[in-house]
Amino acid sequence: MHENRDLSEAINIYLQQRQGVEGGRFTNRNPGGNKEIFLADAHLKQKGLETNHLFNDSPIDIHCTLQCNFPIKVSLEAKIRNQNGLPILFGPVGLMHNREHELEAGTHKLVIRLDPPYLAKGSYFIDLVVAETGKRIIDLHESCLSFEIESSFIAKTGWSFQQDRGGGAVLLNAYTYLEAELPFAH
Repeated sequence: MHENRDLSEAINIYLQQRQGVEGGRFTNRNPGGNKEIFLADAHLKQKGLETNHLFNDSPIDIHCTLQCNFPIKVSLEAKIRNQNGLPILFGPVGLMHNREHELEAGTHKLVIRLDPPYLAKGSYFIDLVVAETGKRIIDLHESCLSFEIESSFIAKTGWSFQQDRGGGAVLLNAYTYLEAELPFAH
């Protein structure tokens, strides 16, 4: 178990250093040049406060600044990775909600609101994607934001759900029944 924790910490440090993650804030060090559009910066907010120490009790807002060099129609996507860097949740706004933005040349501020399921205590990373829905990825930044879930205490049972205990990163709401008592059975 201790070796897994050391590996997770090494992966966290690598991912943060690779993208310049500082306290849940991303600044694009390699702007898009002649790209139609690129992500200039992004940061996390929860309950209106900029932070990367999050709780399971409310949505996560990702505030993004996009720089458009030409008019374009795009959508934003977010992917959440666990402390080992493995993708666990995907939010393709354009593909799920048919939500795209027609943007003119200039600077635009957009917010992606994530309402993830109950997450285990530990470190997470967010990939951000600017895409033409269903056609192509224009700008991709893997693990460009990081956050910590501070607590995942289940008051009813006194259990603390944590990634480093090998139980996964997303809590699945499951129940057991005697077969004869199964709702809508048979």
